[in-house]
Amino acid sequence: MSSNSNLQLVVPVAANTTYVSSISDLLHMNSMAFSAYYNHASLLIADLKMYFSDDGIDFILYRTQQLDNTITKDGNLVIPKRYFKFEIQNQEPTPFSATKIFFYAHETVTQNIDVNLDATDIQISGMATEATQLLVKNAVVSTEAKIIACNTGSVVVSSSVLPTGASTELKQDGIITKLGEVDLVLDTINTKISNGNDVTLIQAQQVLLYGRTNTNQLNAIKTDGNGKLDVNTEIDVNPVNSTLTNKSAMSNVALNGYVDNGGNPYFRNLQLTSSDNKLMVNDSDVYDVLVQTNTKLDSIKLDTAHRATTSSTITGFGSVIGNVSSTIDLGNVAKDKFDTIMVNGINTASTFEFVLEFSENGTDWGTDGLKPQMSLVGTDFSFSLTRSKIACRYVRLYTIVIGVGIVLNYTLAKFN
Repeated sequence: MSSNSNLQLVVPVAANTTYVSSISDLLHMNSMAFSAYYNHASLLIADLKMYFSDDGIDFILYRTQQLDNTITKDGNLVIPKRYFKFEIQNQEPTPFSATKIFFYAHETVTQNIDVNLDATDIQISGMATEATQLLVKNAVVSTEAKIIACNTGSVVVSSSVLPTGASTELKQDGIITKLGEVDLVLDTINTKISNGNDVTLIQAQQVLLYGRTNTNQLNAIKTDGNGKLDVNTEIDVNPVNSTLTNKSAMSNVALNGYVDNGGNPYFRNLQLTSSDNKLMVNDSDVYDVLVQTNTKLDSIKLDTAHRATTSSTITGFGSVIGNVSSTIDLGNVAKDKFDTIMVNGINTASTFEFVLEFSENGTDWGTDGLKPQMSLVGTDFSFSLTRSKIACRYVRLYTIVIGVGIVLNYTLAKFN
């Protein structure tokens, strides 16, 4: 992904003017994403126009994006031509108070391959020149002059000097002697193996077996006088009652779970409830088991240390257009992240309106424009706005129409 100064505008547009960007060359790019926002005291709608051209001279209008005042719009488009520019018009006698327009061009290796190659695209280094070809010719002539004669039949060498370290006849005789000694050792081993196959094992090879203790000490494995393996029988294991009606007749065994604590692992006992001896597990883990195995776990008591909902009150919000609430953090850990928000409240005026804004980094915000509906309850107007399956991390409220006597609270929930 790439972006440059031609593809963005952060300076407010002056009064009664149309801003036209510089021309951008999008060679090798095949798609674009954009984010557009403006703020003006009275202008409600502004048009963002996008143009493309094959030659950078004749541009054709490709798309017009309508922008609402103070509302960020995002979008994507396929790049149909090589050159690009955009424009936005301020029709009012007063300038914009803020402008934030960003285009991001994308490049992939599977599309928009430029096959129009020229001298600047193909550069080959190290090609043979006339000078290097002349050097090759001279080397071949010199080699030819050194070859006096060549017999294409049998080759007869009248004399030759052995290279340094070459095997002489004396060294070859030494190798033959060593091979004979190795052969005798192999015959001896073969004889012992063959003799060990009889029932008496009198001439069998003797091998000592060792065992490692928990202190990393090697001890030889022992046998008794009858040649049977000597085993420590100090462990007392009670036999299991065949009818399984008497729990006291069974051995006590503790079940443990393995805990990987950042490179310092340890074991921890599984816990039961004190009243009814039911296994204690984390509620979110039980939910995963129910989904994956479709099994009812009626006898498991849930550990309710981790709640699935939380709530809070929103204060100091809704008195000014463009006023935003404090940022609500839904969490960053997938297992514990809230994905649903419900905003409830009352208002003494019927014209109070707000929208939810969403952000991943807490800086760049966008909204889908959904607003709550006011319902008259008694003398006040009641409202509620719920959003589920929220993928980003941060949420906040944005005032569109001022309210009176506002009381707001919100609830977060997770269903993962």
